[in-house]
Order: sequence, then structure tokens, then C-alpha cells
Amino acid sequence: MFKKVIELIGYIEEKKGVISEPSLNNMRELIKLFDISNSFKIIHVAGTNGKGSVVAYINNVLLKNNYNVGKFVSPYIKVFNERICYNDIPISDSDLLLFGNLIIEKYPLIEGLGLKKPTFFEFITILALLYFSSLKKIDFVILEVGLGGVFDPTNVVMPILTVITSISFDHMQYLGNTLEDIAINKLGILKKNVPLITLDNLSINNIVIKKAEITLSEVIFVKKEDVKKTKNTISKTTFIYKNKKYSLSMLGKYQVENACLAIEAINELIRKDFVNLKNVKRYLLETKWPGRLEVVSKKPIVILDGAHNLDAIIKLGEFITDIRKTKKVRIIFAVSRDKEVEKMIAEVEKHADEIIFTKINNVRSAEPKDLFDYSRHSNKKNEVNFEKILKIVSNDDNYINVFCGSLYFIGEVRKNFFKKE
Repeated sequence: MFKKVIELIGYIEEKKGVISEPSLNNMRELIKLFDISNSFKIIHVAGTNGKGSVVAYINNVLLKNNYNVGKFVSPYIKVFNERICYNDIPISDSDLLLFGNLIIEKYPLIEGLGLKKPTFFEFITILALLYFSSLKKIDFVILEVGLGGVFDPTNVVMPILTVITSISFDHMQYLGNTLEDIAINKLGILKKNVPLITLDNLSINNIVIKKAEITLSEVIFVKKEDVKKTKNTISKTTFIYKNKKYSLSMLGKYQVENACLAIEAINELIRKDFVNLKNVKRYLLETKWPGRLEVVSKKPIVILDGAHNLDAIIKLGEFITDIRKTKKVRIIFAVSRDKEVEKMIAEVEKHADEIIFTKINNVRSAEPKDLFDYSRHSNKKNEVNFEKILKIVSNDDNYINVFCGSLYFIGEVRKNFFKKE
């Protein structure tokens, strides 16, 4: 039992190295031991990239229409508590401690029943569901998948709606080495008669349709031909979807597909009479999500983007191409060593006039010297001293400065560098 929340968080974080077996049996049995309500309506969100943004859009539209919304996301940007929010307010330290200790109190019973203690994601999922169940007024819970889909601890819930964002290569050691394998894993969150909102993707559409037929799930595809006149600037993104014009504060063409997924999810909630919504366009425009193509300074230009895999880096590169104009680009890059590091660096090099390799304050971080050695760029350096990086960034207004490679890295940048947050 813990008396201080910092000790509990440390205990939970220490569980990260333990991966559960490819089964939900233990998680299902653990859930039975706790008094968790089934009364709230769950929107289940999976995918490789864009989950957090889709959650943010849906969450903001529902909140601004006076619905009470629980939100479970990962990772966090500033504090651990951000993983679990109610009406956009992170769980309090006292509640985190209360529900964390409630789980730990059950350990003797768990072991007595021959079950395994919860892994990291099992623990925080149970904690989130316990917290949401304790709230007197809660209309919706938006639940983001942690890893994959089929064996993710969140996959024990019964949602009213499923959303799967873009599917690309990441966590292949757990999800498979082909796009088809990864898609099958993520489609494992489909439930009988629960609609699916997803992106039209010719390479995996047949897999999506076959899986949906098995679960009797209606599939609503966001199709590229329905999106027109997309325009990117450093201040907003505009587009037309199904003959309606939208504007976003969140930047990048990839945010258009995320917003379209959210629009279809919102439309489905309306069609099923779960909600009565107004001013959807305005609330989409007002949605913000830290660390996703976030402009935190305009003189010099400083952009934070948690692009943490190859597909996200490619999309970041597309944005840089759209907005760079006459300016040079400096990329400050840190990444976990278990990613496709060499491919990510090769993509970064296409858009950078200068690269600074640094590291994340995390045991999984790749070493800057190794990143430097992988790179073939003619203007590169490695630097772990953040004050020195800050000095380089601050002293030259000729560059667009982009921090990227990991959401944990972006969280550190915000905490140690951008004091206004």
C-alpha cells in the first residue's frame, strides 16, 4: 500500500517491462474481482497513428455539448494523471492513490485464485475503469487502445462504437511483420453488431470487410475521394469533406483524416440517437492536442511533433514541405531504440538542413551517438545538453526548428523548455 502518489506512479511505471501473455483470460478474471459499472457508453479507438487526435476531437465535441466524458489515453505529455481524465480534468492524485491501492489490496485474493498480478497496461486500465465507475455523472468513455487490439487489456469492454485510425508499421515484435498481420490484430477489437469507423485503405479493405462480416459490424469508410481542397498553413488546416467545409487548429494533412474519422463517429452517435449535438464544426476547430504538430514559438519557429514511427515521420515530412517556403529546417530528433531507427533517420534526412540527435530520459532511448552514426547527413551533431540545444534553436530565426521522434521526448521538451505550459 502506498501513502504517496509519486511512489504509486513509480511502482506502476516499473511494470512497463512486463508484457502480458497473448490472452485476455487473466484480464477478464481480474475485471470480475472489481465492482466496475457497465452503464457508461464506450467509444473504443485503435490504430497505429492518430488515436490521440481522434479521441481529442470526439471528446471536445461531446464536452462542449454538455456531455460528461471519461477519457483514457497514452502516453501522457506532462503528468501521469493525464492518462485518465474526466471532462478533460486529469484524475486527482488522491483518486489515483485511492484506486491504485484498491487494486493492490486485491493482490492476496488474485494470487489465491491462481491469477497473475496485473501488468502495466492491465493495471492502468483497471484503475481507469474503477475511477469512471465511481463517478455519479458520466455519459461516455473514450477508451484508447494501448498496443495492438486483440489482446490489449482494453479489449474486455463492450463499446457502442469502434474507431480504427491509420494502420501502418509499429510494434512489429508484438503485432506482426506485415500490414495484414497488424490490421488483423487491431481489428480484434470489433464486437458483435458494433459499428466500425475506419479509413479506406485498398491494401487491407478486404481484411476489414471479412472481419466485419464475422462480427456483423457495419463498416463506415472514410474515403479519400470525399476529401477535397486540403490546405496546410502554419496556423490552421482547411478541407472539404462530403461537400462541407471544415477548419482545424491542429496542423497537417494527416489531421484531416483524423478529423474525418471523428466526424463519422459523431454522425454515427447522432444516427443512433446517443447524442444531440450542435456547433460540431466550431468545436472541431477549437480542439487542441499537445505535441502533435504544435507550434510553440513563431520567432523563431519551433514545432513539436510526437512522430514516433516511420509513417508518422513521413507525414511530418509532408507538412514540412508544405510550410517551409524559404526557411531552412533544423530537426532535433530523439527516439526509442526499438523503433525502425535507420528508416526514420533516412526519412528525416530528406527534409532537414541540419539534424541534432539527442536522447529521451527513458531506458528505452536510443543513444545519440548511435543515431549520429546511422545518419548519412552532411550537417549533423549529437547533443544531450538541453541548454545547448536551446541556445542553438533560439539564436537563429532562419530555421524552422522541429522536435520529433517520441511523445515522451516531446513531453520532456515541454516540461524542461517551454515554461508557459
